[in-house]
Amino acid sequence: MEEPAHTPLSFTRHGLEEDFGGFNDLRFFVFDPSDAQDLIDFWNLRQFARDVIPIHVEWLDRCAPLMHRYIEKNFRPIPGNPFGTMFDATVEFARSIAQERAEEIIKFHFQGLPPHSISFQLWYQHIWDQGDFRGMFRPKRVRVTTETLDINENISEQNLSVSFAIPTPEFLKKGWWYQRATWTNVIQPRGALLDDDELATVYPTNILDPKFPRLRLADWAAVSREGWVFPDARGGSEYLQLQLGHTAFVDWFARQGIEAIPSDAGRVAEQIIRSVGGLRSCVMFADEAIVKLLDDMAATRVIRGDGSASEEESNYPDRAVPIQRWQSICNQKTKITRMRRIPLERFTEKSILRAGLEVSCPHCAQRNWFDLKSMDYTLVCNRCLKEFSFPQGASDLRKMRWLYRVIGPFATPDFARGGYSVALALRTFAHGIGIGDHRLTWATGLELNLGPKKVEIDFAAWQQSDHLFRESEDPALIIGEAKSFGKEAIAQETLDDLKLVADRFPGAFIAVAVLKEHFSAKEKARLISLAKWGRRRRHKGLPVNPVIVLTGTELFSDWHVDAAWKAKGGRAKALVEPAYVDTSNILTFSELTQQLYLDLPPFSSDHMPQRRRRRAQTADQTPQIAGN
Repeated sequence: MEEPAHTPLSFTRHGLEEDFGGFNDLRFFVFDPSDAQDLIDFWNLRQFARDVIPIHVEWLDRCAPLMHRYIEKNFRPIPGNPFGTMFDATVEFARSIAQERAEEIIKFHFQGLPPHSISFQLWYQHIWDQGDFRGMFRPKRVRVTTETLDINENISEQNLSVSFAIPTPEFLKKGWWYQRATWTNVIQPRGALLDDDELATVYPTNILDPKFPRLRLADWAAVSREGWVFPDARGGSEYLQLQLGHTAFVDWFARQGIEAIPSDAGRVAEQIIRSVGGLRSCVMFADEAIVKLLDDMAATRVIRGDGSASEEESNYPDRAVPIQRWQSICNQKTKITRMRRIPLERFTEKSILRAGLEVSCPHCAQRNWFDLKSMDYTLVCNRCLKEFSFPQGASDLRKMRWLYRVIGPFATPDFARGGYSVALALRTFAHGIGIGDHRLTWATGLELNLGPKKVEIDFAAWQQSDHLFRESEDPALIIGEAKSFGKEAIAQETLDDLKLVADRFPGAFIAVAVLKEHFSAKEKARLISLAKWGRRRRHKGLPVNPVIVLTGTELFSDWHVDAAWKAKGGRAKALVEPAYVDTSNILTFSELTQQLYLDLPPFSSDHMPQRRRRRAQTADQTPQIAGN
């Protein structure tokens, strides 16, 4: 071990780049090579720690002096550390070695070393566990590569296919190809590949279904936390077929035996997000005054009933407002950093507003709004439908006003049928939770056929933290309902529908978003009941369906929710002020929203009584042995 010898482990890693993502201290692994579990543990340990030195437990007599020299040489000050902290070493004992034997080995072989130069680990880290890793370090596997390349292709909604050359290891380029795959390529999508971020870049992990997602034409592809895995990489070129988010969800629900159809309200929300240029650009209308003004300008829908079952629906044109009213709102927001970057012209560039002239009809005296295309020397009144000449007198021209009118999906009444709330909720999950962005595959407005009942959800999303060049966490499935400013907007029937959907997917988050700041007493009671239902049992050590509550504070936040809560002050500020609070973790965020808006205790308070009951039951079932 002291000589510069090469072993099979060093030969088989030749030409590979190993990225452990951090520094690892000197580590010895004392194990029994005749024990299969110890061998597997050693193999797996090498995925998380660099240059682990294996020590045969039966050879400790000869290896102990070598270990002493390594430990003493390693025990030195860390360069640049102002506190004089030293490098130390760890001796880890395999699971086949009993604690009593490990303690005897420590006492016999590791005496006389400098204080604090070594620590001992008598357990094996549970790298296979799934659960809540918010309060601890989760080990990251080494990233082993031999060649990388960036795929820079123009992707549009009309062309979602990409062709690219496959990177091939140098040591395979001159070899023979055999029947089984000798190399695997992994594609790691980063951020939004489309300007309007409608591409499906996040899928549930550990999917081995050749039909979903269908990323390749001929062969299958798997989805892991590391990325999209393409087996059978045999050189040449590769063809990648991408999907839009709503298509991905429709296909995925179909694989779960659920028929999903985009709803009319969902199409409006999707058009709103697309019009402004994606979720990040939804900050343009992330303001209560702007949203209410857009709704005031939208078309008016009046439903009249004649006492019978039939109803008559009438739609009146949207209302135009003077340009000065919009300028006033933008001027009031100049103190907000984000709003200073969004001039009024952006609202016309993104086809939210359109400027036109107000002209009065000489026949019926009604005011008409004409955009630039419809302007002519002869006009037709929108009310009486009579022709009249465009007034060109000096006094007439001075009386005319330039007005803005909303166009496209923004002309839809009832706050774009909830589309503003949907868009801002998705923006929050993509860009507003914690520091750094999250990749999001999203779909708006889906009608789900659950068999006995059809229900409608306002949005669905897979959210995943975007860790550059590292494997990410498993994505979170979010099923959401979005409302506007209604006094009793959260109805019990709506929450019951959410339960039906979430019950089919253990681990899914339930999001309830409103544009208003406060809930009524009845709404709060219904949400508390929903949140407790989401905590009804544990799934992989976590609440089975955690509930996330979003109000105008989060949806209208200028950027990150943390900053909005600190600006709000009071309890909201107290919840996020501690440095250890990480709101980028969606489970932590869910827990904090329940504490803030529903006055519920942390998730751990539900788990501890269950653990105490299980311990009590175990103690009652343990046979008691009486001594003589």
